[in-house]
Amino acid sequence: MAAGVAMRTCFREVIAIALSLSILAVGCTKTHIAMVGRCEGSTGQSLATVVERGTYTARWAAKADSDLQPVIDSGRIAEQGDRLGFQRFADGRLIGIHNDNQIPLAGAPASAAYVVWYRERTTSTQFGREMKKAGDGTKEVAHYVVAGTVAVVVGVALLVLWVTTSGK
Repeated sequence: MAAGVAMRTCFREVIAIALSLSILAVGCTKTHIAMVGRCEGSTGQSLATVVERGTYTARWAAKADSDLQPVIDSGRIAEQGDRLGFQRFADGRLIGIHNDNQIPLAGAPASAAYVVWYRERTTSTQFGREMKKAGDGTKEVAHYVVAGTVAVVVGVALLVLWVTTSGK
């Protein structure tokens, strides 16, 4: 009975530590955004060179300071040095440009006054990496605590069984 109480207390402490570390881990990442080849206005072409490799999607807004909306099925993997941009025609059609390829952007409405290739990448901060190490260490300690607690409970049970059976 005492071993069961000790085991429940131990589990509570391990869970409390794990929850505390997971709460601290919130905000341990940094988001990097790259916008390439923006196109504003009713006609024209824009081209820009990709600085960092990644998956870029076309995003549009009704005006330049509005929230960007993704263009469905526009994702392209672009390497450093690739060219990304847009071509807007007088009839309102908009196509994406990736090097020498033309990409139809049917999901961008004709009312889109602002279009840009957009990439978002998340990295861990130093604090986040340290919290992950601490969490991994806590997990390892928890395994040892659970194994030790199970060993004690089994040992006590065997001792009780031995004492009760040997007295007959």
